[in-house]
Amino acid sequence: MTDLKRRVAQKMAKVAMFHIGRSGSTVTGDLLSQNPNIYWDGELFEATMHGSFRYFSQLLPGRLTEFVRLHALKARLLKGGAKYYGFETKFFHLSRAQVALEDYLADLGGLGLSHVIVLKRKNYLRKMISSAIAQQRQQYHLGAHEASSLTKVSLPVEAAAIDRATQPLVSHFQQWDESFRALDRAVGELPVLRLTYEDDVSDNPQVAYGKICDFLGIEVEQAQVGFAKTNPFAVQEMLLNFEQVAEALAGTPYEWMLWD
Repeated sequence: MTDLKRRVAQKMAKVAMFHIGRSGSTVTGDLLSQNPNIYWDGELFEATMHGSFRYFSQLLPGRLTEFVRLHALKARLLKGGAKYYGFETKFFHLSRAQVALEDYLADLGGLGLSHVIVLKRKNYLRKMISSAIAQQRQQYHLGAHEASSLTKVSLPVEAAAIDRATQPLVSHFQQWDESFRALDRAVGELPVLRLTYEDDVSDNPQVAYGKICDFLGIEVEQAQVGFAKTNPFAVQEMLLNFEQVAEALAGTPYEWMLWD
């Protein structure tokens, strides 16, 4: 990339959102993308969304920040009036690319990272169920006017597979807890906005949208919610092996997730 192109890409401040998926990032990102001050690029490292990453990562293994830079340049060319370039990272994207979270954030700082958004879904069990249902249906989102329908799944408690890892269900939960703690340690002095699906997205995604606009210091432009909840059902209704999962979570810090 030429020096001129690098300078052009730097003109848009970078906003990184971290989450584990099925946490309301799609509906929130869609609202942000409707704001003229933001170019929201979603999950850059998700092969199903950006097939170019698979090819790019083969050429330049571990060069995640260079991929961010290239997409920021594209955003600058497509939406030159935007003040911010926003993108999302899941923790497993980094482990897949063998990049330490601390190194990733340090490198992003060199690209002009100005703000970090942490979007957490407190109920990991519902996240796991939602992921399993999406895989079974091969449908990950519902349009704003589509009705949700009940789908039942089983979660293997000793060998739950997600994010290209298979391990006990509780181990996934513990790993996500540690990933969020590691992120808290790694952000340093960067401004951080912490949101949760339950408090800021579930009932009204406009809440998360408004908080992010305030966080970035931009106007809350009118935006329409484009997606509906996919699984607004009780855990007991969605889990075929509810009793087995309940036994696995009994006595752990995650037992409450069965009933929320």
